[in-house]
Amino acid sequence: SDYLYETIEENKLSFNVREKLIQRVENKIHTNIDINKKILPSLNFSLNIDCIGKNGSIIAAKSFDFNATSQTIERNIFRYEIVLSKLNEQFGQNHYKAFIIADEPLQKETENFNIWETLKKNKMQFDIVKSDESNIVADYIENNNAQMFLDIAE
Repeated sequence: SDYLYETIEENKLSFNVREKLIQRVENKIHTNIDINKKILPSLNFSLNIDCIGKNGSIIAAKSFDFNATSQTIERNIFRYEIVLSKLNEQFGQNHYKAFIIADEPLQKETENFNIWETLKKNKMQFDIVKSDESNIVADYIENNNAQMFLDIAE
């Protein structure tokens, strides 16, 4: 039954992100995009980002399922940082605004919860937004008039 609950949690995350964020910004910025070698030639992996745009600086949001394994979460956070800094380099930017959309893990005394706490404390790099507040990210994108900027063949 634990599995079922986690599946519902994950679905809540993707539902909220789609309803409160993606549907509002999909005509303005790139959504559900795989950042890979085609976009960043020096990249040796592919990373899916929920949405990314640019107005001067790059604005990105990626959702994380905190019921995944801690290794998966850590690897994806690390990859998200790499992608953002490489994009900055490529587009001559020196800072970015990056959101992580995630819901607090259900189990408290866990590695996942430690990662969650660390991310929340370390506000320098990422803004942590709960999935049912994903509209905060959409507001930010709209208020900053972010636009598509990557040259990708549809």
